[in-house]
Amino acid sequence: MSRKIFRIKGKMCGVLVIFHGDLAVVKTETPQEDGGISEGIKSLLTYIENNPGERIKVIALEIKRPAKTIERWIRKLRDDGKIEFRGSKKIGGYYLRRAHL
Repeated sequence: MSRKIFRIKGKMCGVLVIFHGDLAVVKTETPQEDGGISEGIKSLLTYIENNPGERIKVIALEIKRPAKTIERWIRKLRDDGKIEFRGSKKIGGYYLRRAHL
């Protein structure tokens, strides 16, 4: 049995889309009880602790997250004083701050 999930009707200068059935709800990030650090940021912090000196592209590939997400998380961790970038722009990487160790 074939059931249409939605149908499209032409309407002058636009398109009207009518959905039948339940729509998926997308969960957004909410502040966590432990000071607002999400599980993703915790996993990034753990990764940097275990793999000091890595760059964003490598981190993104290893923990399977988009580079833009890693950049946003790194910005938060840097602002919170938990990590720092050491070295030159070409060969440097991210490390835990000594005060955080």
